[in-house]
Amino acid sequence: MATRAGGHYAMRCTHIDDFVESLRVVTPAGIAESRRLPGSGAGPSPDRMFLGSEGTLGVITEAWLRLRARPERKAAVDVRFGSFSGLAAVRTAAYACWTWPGRRSTPVPGHGSAVLVLGFESATIRWPAHWPGPASSPPTTAVHTGGCPLRTARTSPIWSVPDGRAFLRMPYSRDALARLGVVVETVETACTWDRAAGLYGAVRAEVGAAIERLCKEPGILTCRTTHVYPDGVAPYVTVLVRGSSGC
Repeated sequence: MATRAGGHYAMRCTHIDDFVESLRVVTPAGIAESRRLPGSGAGPSPDRMFLGSEGTLGVITEAWLRLRARPERKAAVDVRFGSFSGLAAVRTAAYACWTWPGRRSTPVPGHGSAVLVLGFESATIRWPAHWPGPASSPPTTAVHTGGCPLRTARTSPIWSVPDGRAFLRMPYSRDALARLGVVVETVETACTWDRAAGLYGAVRAEVGAAIERLCKEPGILTCRTTHVYPDGVAPYVTVLVRGSSGC
């Protein structure tokens, strides 16, 4: 809570803020304790002052949290796009605020294709065994905007246990690449939908030019949108380049 932790399920409750009902905090001026209420419209929320404060305003000693049922129903599907249109499909589905998304991830292509990963989790809802599914669903939206499903629905998204072990091991691949002399770095940002395409194009052009200028050869630059919101997206840009004395 003091770090204002967030997760990958950006289309629904994603930050700890969404689950905090009340806090008890020990501060230099004494004890601060908020009322345990399901909601309030009476001015600023005292909890918001301490969420993300990193302990600079006080130490959180007690908290009431809202609990959600553990997801029992899971489904996932992958859709391939040959161009930037995959991002448009994600925007359409996100803007429609489809009811039970788990996570959407779109690696945006530079040269070649992109893959849209759609995952859904629910404690009660059972999705159909076939995809693309209902006419208003994100899989159908993706197909109608030029996507091609790669396989039938999976019962477990790639980031879930036990498949989630691959997701957890992924950051360690940077160590292996570093031992091979490859410089790897990922940076992230967020922008509204109207700026997404322009941002990606500008980053690709400027970072690509900087890599060639410093390293005397092109590198690999990829982009994926791991967090998607109705009003915007969070691009993650990864750069890989062969290391040298000048890079």
